[in-house]
Amino acid sequence: MSLPSRFYTSKVNVLNTSECSLPLTMRAVWVRFLQLLLAALMVAVGSASGHDSRPVYIELIQDTATRYSLMWRVPDSVQQETLPDINLEGDCQAHTVQSEGTLSPIRTKQAHQGRRVYRCESDVSPIAVLLDYPVSNPSLSTIVRVIGRDSAVRVIHARPDSNRIALSNSDSTGQIALEYISLGTRHIWSGFDHLLFVTCLVLMASGLKRGLMMVTGFTIGHSLTLILATLGLIRVPILPVEPVIALSLVFVAAELLREKKDTWTWRYPLLMASCFGLLHGLGFASAIAALGLPENEIFTALLAFNLGVELGQMTYVIAIMLLMGLYSLASGTLGAPQTMALSRVLAWPVGGLAAFWFMERLYLLVS
Repeated sequence: MSLPSRFYTSKVNVLNTSECSLPLTMRAVWVRFLQLLLAALMVAVGSASGHDSRPVYIELIQDTATRYSLMWRVPDSVQQETLPDINLEGDCQAHTVQSEGTLSPIRTKQAHQGRRVYRCESDVSPIAVLLDYPVSNPSLSTIVRVIGRDSAVRVIHARPDSNRIALSNSDSTGQIALEYISLGTRHIWSGFDHLLFVTCLVLMASGLKRGLMMVTGFTIGHSLTLILATLGLIRVPILPVEPVIALSLVFVAAELLREKKDTWTWRYPLLMASCFGLLHGLGFASAIAALGLPENEIFTALLAFNLGVELGQMTYVIAIMLLMGLYSLASGTLGAPQTMALSRVLAWPVGGLAAFWFMERLYLLVS
């Protein structure tokens, strides 16, 4: 006896539904797994990046013919029991010592600070600055700013493994340029909030042309405010800026989750990226202000630092694009739906971490 045709139709429908539901469930599990993994990695890296990665900053001022003031600032990433003992080498004798509070903090977090006053013979000047770490140098570079009686300023940059910094050193223009290019590159790679913002810009771009346009706008914006703020042509306190930088990251993360791409952010990507670039440039300016600029090579150091930032940023953008390409290949291999965008995987953890940064920085601002 033959069965009604609707039996076959019902059976086929049931089989089709069951065959589709399992892959869809596995895809949802896969996306959730990626979200949790990326969120955990971002929190871990974000916590690590919260420590002060700036170098040891030392300032030596010749007050009179025989009197020198030695001041220093050590990042708070260095534990109290591993702080270096900082002295001058030569026949100059230390007379007074002051600690904590001599210098104003270069960041919102408290840094370890101190000051010594030295008196020397009339025909003797300090030879070098000595850093004696009780355990070992925690891979921190050192910047020594020397100010003479005639107000002439020299800036000496020492490698992380340098425990003795000769004061007779005088960096050439080429050496200064290479050093500040390196400082700019290291700064952008350690600026996790800036890197995440660039990541969101790349994810918002639907193609290479749009991506280059957005990154270029961001570059123009932060280069402009970096130069203007460093030269003192604009003055904006950095403490209120830091929470707003975090909010900018929350904003672009929310835009990535938007279903309808009809806001001004999507219609005018160059304008959006340029405006936020102006904001992020103020953060870069605070970094270079803390590093110090050689008075006789201000423009060389400034342009070199900006070039280092751009080199680090473009290297990161290329790496992100390569990873996105690999992700697309892996998604096709695993049978993930073509409509699943990497932006939706990243938007929630990025936005959550940026919101945490905003609250943290706002607390530091009001306290």
